[in-house]
Amino acid sequence: MSCLPVSDAGASANVSCRALRKTARALCQRVEKPGPVWFGAQPVAKLPNQNTRVICEKCSHSYLVRLQQCPRCAAESREVAKKKQAAAKEAQAVVWRRLAPLPFNEPVCWEKALEMKWCHGGSGGVFVVKFPVGAICVRGSNWNPGELFAQRLSTALGVRTALQRVVHPEDNESKAIRCAVQSAKPDTEDSRLRLGLIFKAESLTVLQYVDGIVMMGMPAHEHLKQLSTGSPLWYQIGRLTGFDMLINNFDRFPLVWSHCGNLGNVMIHSSLGAVTGIDQSVQVITHPTGFANYLSRVRQAVAEARGAPGKAFGAIKTAVYNNTAIELGSVEMGELRTGVLDFMVEVVSLMECGEFEGILRSVSEDVSAVFTRAPVVLGENGFEQDPTIRFIDFVRQVAAAAQDGLQSTIEQPAEEDAIGSDGA
Repeated sequence: MSCLPVSDAGASANVSCRALRKTARALCQRVEKPGPVWFGAQPVAKLPNQNTRVICEKCSHSYLVRLQQCPRCAAESREVAKKKQAAAKEAQAVVWRRLAPLPFNEPVCWEKALEMKWCHGGSGGVFVVKFPVGAICVRGSNWNPGELFAQRLSTALGVRTALQRVVHPEDNESKAIRCAVQSAKPDTEDSRLRLGLIFKAESLTVLQYVDGIVMMGMPAHEHLKQLSTGSPLWYQIGRLTGFDMLINNFDRFPLVWSHCGNLGNVMIHSSLGAVTGIDQSVQVITHPTGFANYLSRVRQAVAEARGAPGKAFGAIKTAVYNNTAIELGSVEMGELRTGVLDFMVEVVSLMECGEFEGILRSVSEDVSAVFTRAPVVLGENGFEQDPTIRFIDFVRQVAAAAQDGLQSTIEQPAEEDAIGSDGA
């Protein structure tokens, strides 16, 4: 056995160590280095380029990676969700529209209230309370003498409006109503948030529920489009408009008022009748010049109903078209004029035989009795006084102006003006 010199043995050992270290490094490069065990970290994958475009598997449309979803498919999904939401909302509205009105002159078992829905309209809106056999309404604000007077007078004169009665704080029914509305299941979160309205009001107004549809939108369009030739709808709308003119209820049809109309206060296709008015009130005009101008418009509208030229009824035709997309022809406009004229003729006939004063006095006594029991209200001009005297005087003067319009001489228009004076 030969022996190597000491220097050669050391060199051989260094070569062997270097070879081993090189081999170890090569092996380590093949093994994935784990993350720090004390953090449990894993290797982070390299993020793709955010400006890279990819192809949508659903519509084959390319989009940037940074968008995270296909814009085209996302827009379609939002549109589908919106349509489903609208369909569900309309289906729910149909269920509420088909509820039967509770018998208004019978006691209400408020503890049986199931659901409630707040509807926008007027001061404070209206709570529709659903029962096992129908529905009834409660206004979300304090009672209004002008509204009660208008309802009582319309009933006395044969014009259909939603019935109403007033419940004062000391009445036993007052607490039952508030508890019923609060305990009933709200249809939406917005209805629940409106509950405070009914607790702010002192004297509550209970209203007859009117089923059917408002004279606006596609439901009204479909109903009016299917009306038969002998339908009393347009004649009754004429009578309702004549009554509005008598009390200056300007928030409905624009006969003698300069606005676009609010046909949301007209209910049609109801079990109560072809036409029912809601949310009406006497509006006394205190300014002398303004009142004189109003009486002049009343005279002109009544004369126009008799056949005089004018544009008052043309405004109604425009309002109906704008709200329902229904174009009124000469037949419908003729029925509407006849309704206004017949109503005013009846009022003037009652005046001439003395019965109109009796009707006004009876309605006034009814409203005054309710007003006397109501809590005292402090207004801008002191304590609120019984307004029925002003109501009677206002209605009486409007009726006299209508009488002048019936007795005025009608000048026949020129041939070019006689055709289509109201657009019909």
